[in-house]
Amino acid sequence: MGEEDFVAQENSPIDTLDKLSKEMHYVMDQWLRSFAGRVDEGDLKRREWNILRAFSELKITEEWVKDNQSLAAMLMYLVNDRELLEKIAHVFDRWPRALKALNALKIIKRS
Repeated sequence: MGEEDFVAQENSPIDTLDKLSKEMHYVMDQWLRSFAGRVDEGDLKRREWNILRAFSELKITEEWVKDNQSLAAMLMYLVNDRELLEKIAHVFDRWPRALKALNALKIIKRS
C-alpha cells in the first residue's frame, strides 16, 4: 500500500460498526498515550470528529451497544470534545447497563 493509499484510508469515513469500534479503540489508546506526551492531538481531534459523524450516520444496533459498553465508558472519560461526549452518552443511555457508567461520569464531572 502506497503512502497516498494509506492517507486515503486514514481519512475515509467510518462506514461500518466494526470500523467505528476500531476507531473508538484507537482514539482511547491514543488519549491514554497522550499522558506520556506522545500523541498528535490534531489527528486525535479529527478522529473524534469522524467518530461523532459515524454515530450520526450509522444505524447503531442494540447488540453493538452491548458489545461496546466498556469501550464507550472508557472513551467518555478520555475525549476532549463535549459534543462527542454527549453523543456517546445519548447512544449508550438507551440501554440500562450503560447507565452505571454514565452516572459515574456525572459524579466525576461534578467533583
